Amino acid sequence: MSAEGAHGAHSAQVAQGAHGTGGLGARARSGFVWTALAALGGKAIGAGQFVVLGWLLSREDLGLVSMAISSALMLSVIQYAGVTDILVSRHRRMHLWANAGFWFALLLGTFSMALVAWAAPVVAWWQGEPWLGPMLLVMSCVVVLNSLNSVPTAVLTGELRLRELALWQLAIQATQTVLTVGMAWWGLGAMSVVLSAAAVAPAMFVLRYRVSGLRLRADPQWRRWRYIVSDSLVLAVVGVMNAAGDRLSPLIIGAVLGPGAVGLYFLAAQFSVQGVGLLTSNLTAVLFPTLNKMLDQPARMLAAFDRAARLMAAVGVMVSAGQAASAGALVRLLLPQDKHAAAAACGLMSLGLCFGVLGSVSTALVKATGRFGRLLWLTAGYASTGVVCIAVGGWLGDVTGAAAGYLAYSCVWGPLGAAIVSRPVGGSWRMVGGIYAPPIASAALGFGPLWLASLWLPVGVWWDILRILTFASVGVVAYLAALSRLHGGTYRDLITQAAGPLRRLGPLGRSAGAALGRLGP
Repeated sequence: MSAEGAHGAHSAQVAQGAHGTGGLGARARSGFVWTALAALGGKAIGAGQFVVLGWLLSREDLGLVSMAISSALMLSVIQYAGVTDILVSRHRRMHLWANAGFWFALLLGTFSMALVAWAAPVVAWWQGEPWLGPMLLVMSCVVVLNSLNSVPTAVLTGELRLRELALWQLAIQATQTVLTVGMAWWGLGAMSVVLSAAAVAPAMFVLRYRVSGLRLRADPQWRRWRYIVSDSLVLAVVGVMNAAGDRLSPLIIGAVLGPGAVGLYFLAAQFSVQGVGLLTSNLTAVLFPTLNKMLDQPARMLAAFDRAARLMAAVGVMVSAGQAASAGALVRLLLPQDKHAAAAACGLMSLGLCFGVLGSVSTALVKATGRFGRLLWLTAGYASTGVVCIAVGGWLGDVTGAAAGYLAYSCVWGPLGAAIVSRPVGGSWRMVGGIYAPPIASAALGFGPLWLASLWLPVGVWWDILRILTFASVGVVAYLAALSRLHGGTYRDLITQAAGPLRRLGPLGRSAGAALGRLGP
């Protein structure tokens, strides 16, 4: 049997297993649990890394890191061009498309690498930072290897083999963190982040191909490219717009306010996205391939989206609101004095995530339906709005103003995006309002009074610890109690989904599950 045939047979066996033992829902839940647990460790590692870098690097060095990463991602976004999404959407015939997808991704990666290398001196001149040039040259070497990861990622995602994908990613991230901190400790400054990325990129490339079991041919299969290019061009434009929305802001802030302000904005963004990023990245990894398997059942797809969105909003708003309330205390405890100005920005961006938390769920739905044209226009709208709001906010009010611009943009495009993408499968504004209203109201009732009371407390290490512990205990319990009264169905579903992981923690976890059950109506 040929390599492609063997891989096709393996995919068929996996698909049969998905519908046989345990079913699609069981595999999706298992995949989410494993990826969530692995990503929990990854987010903890990432948060720890940025706390340590906050002490080892200056604000200017952190600003250079942010500008280098933002520039490289914007210039190399063509490397992704939706190859992973296209292959996942064709997972039933992955053996026909994987090899052609690899060679197509290699071409895009090579082009992106050349573009980043060519633009390095231009970006350094625009920002007035000579070190940006060498940093971008190092990043260009990472770009081409990262582009090749799209095909094994698509294979593992399409087969819902998310456990392997997540665990290997966790191992790579831990290695990169150790290298980054070590290099920063040795005095390499901003270069420590990009050099560590260059060190682990080859290992990530090799490991993903070995885990996926992918076999490649020397033949690029040019004739199959034309069936990839049309959707890929649309997704490439979407990727450029996404990158502009996410990554152009630090460059604009750097050009107007300097690298020190970018460093503060970078820290605020990293602190604010850690908790919600854990949820969104893993839910999306499971939801996209799962929804794609319901393509011919729009009513079932809408029900799955509604349920996932309600769970995402319930947990995401709780995490974001608690993070917003405790932002000042967290920044004062974990970062040195010269970084404390990031506290207000961190709080405002965390509040923005209360509304932007459904972005990844909405993206998963529109990709699963294959409506890439709709995704293009949607991305154009929110990317342009985000850049303008953040840039104007930064111009008017420094880093805190930029974060306020992010909050304003999220309040509009979070609900609007969910309404637009769900409408083709039967969604409505009423459904979106029903998703957002209970958790937002619960956050106001659960965390609002505690935050107001905390303003009267003195500032100090032990007082800040008291603030954080109060928000993490009394605030969370009050939030859940309010949610159970405002929308008992979502609360019961949340407790049901949490019951399995809590049982795995032993007697303490089972006691916590029982206590949560008693909070319900």
